Amino acid sequence: MAQLCRRGYNSTMGQAGAAKPFHFCPRRTRGGKRETHVANIKIAGSGEAGGGRYDSVSIAGSGRLTGDVEARRVRVAGSGDVQGALRAGQVRSSGALRVSGTLDAEELRASGSVRVEGACRVGKARVSGSLIAGGPVQAGELRLAGSLEVGGDLDSRVCRVSGHLSVSGAVKAREAEIVINGDSSAAKIQADTLTVLRQCGSWQVFGLRWGEVKAALRADEIEGNELHLEAVSAQRVRGRRVRIGPHSTIELVEYSQSLQIDPTAKVSRHTFVGEGAAAPVAAEVERPAWGKDRRASSVLSWAARVAGREVRRPTARLALALAGLLVAAVAVGLVLFVALNVIGLAISVVFGVALMAVLVVVVGVPVLVLGAVLVRILLLPVEVVLRLARRR
Repeated sequence: MAQLCRRGYNSTMGQAGAAKPFHFCPRRTRGGKRETHVANIKIAGSGEAGGGRYDSVSIAGSGRLTGDVEARRVRVAGSGDVQGALRAGQVRSSGALRVSGTLDAEELRASGSVRVEGACRVGKARVSGSLIAGGPVQAGELRLAGSLEVGGDLDSRVCRVSGHLSVSGAVKAREAEIVINGDSSAAKIQADTLTVLRQCGSWQVFGLRWGEVKAALRADEIEGNELHLEAVSAQRVRGRRVRIGPHSTIELVEYSQSLQIDPTAKVSRHTFVGEGAAAPVAAEVERPAWGKDRRASSVLSWAARVAGREVRRPTARLALALAGLLVAAVAVGLVLFVALNVIGLAISVVFGVALMAVLVVVVGVPVLVLGAVLVRILLLPVEVVLRLARRR
């Protein structure tokens, strides 16, 4: 048998904060020798096994492990249910993985859904799907595309999330990049470098923007050095260099070096908290103009964007939608008209050629035959005269 040795994890702001790897160490017996035999579990189809220490755990289908599991490798293809804590060096899941206890892993790669009822501590995690943790999450590097729900604090050195984010506690990271595609929330965000972007802000029909997708990241407090916030709703933002992007609503912004505010953002107050009584020239608030910050490719697209930004009433949006439907109907009618004319012209040409061929066969052939017969009849007397002359 074997046991799993795990080193401590330390992740605080400003430090390396990487999760230490887990080492699978053979157990020493009383004689000082190491045991080399380690059992493996392989479930194909549907099955159940007890907990314990293993070298490799493989589930292909639907498998259940009752009790705590310690292994060097865990692979799940289908559905895996661990009724206890899971400690492993490498965890790979393609499908659904559920852990009723805590999850400790050096590496986590999942495609599908991962649900952990307790705390989750990983060195490197890459998830494409959903990760739901009932307790806090600690990771050295976290990359997720999909949905992330944490029932505590999220502590990661590098955090890159694209999709939905819901953290009941604080988000702490050295480098964080969040691309939201739906309502997201966190109690507090602390990061050395933080970038928040919105994946889609509207839906378009024929190149024109209609309506608006109200997706935003809501947090009570955001702190960091380099902050680039878009579609963020917060009570207080504090940073050294702060850039407030569009669709943001901030109650108070405190900056120590520079501040940029998009014209569409709503900032109630901003205060310079650097050294000195007054803000230096480099820390002046910059409000870039429309043409400077967002260049329109054409007058039509510019007008459409301006209309999409200025129109907010439901009746006006309904009128714009009806106008869009009318334009679409006219465009479809024109396309059908041109297509039908082209089809009619093609049919006329084909029909004309076929009619000419029929006329040639039906009328031309008999005329040729009749002409040949008449010529023969007209030449018959000449032939008779020539024959009589030869006989004489």
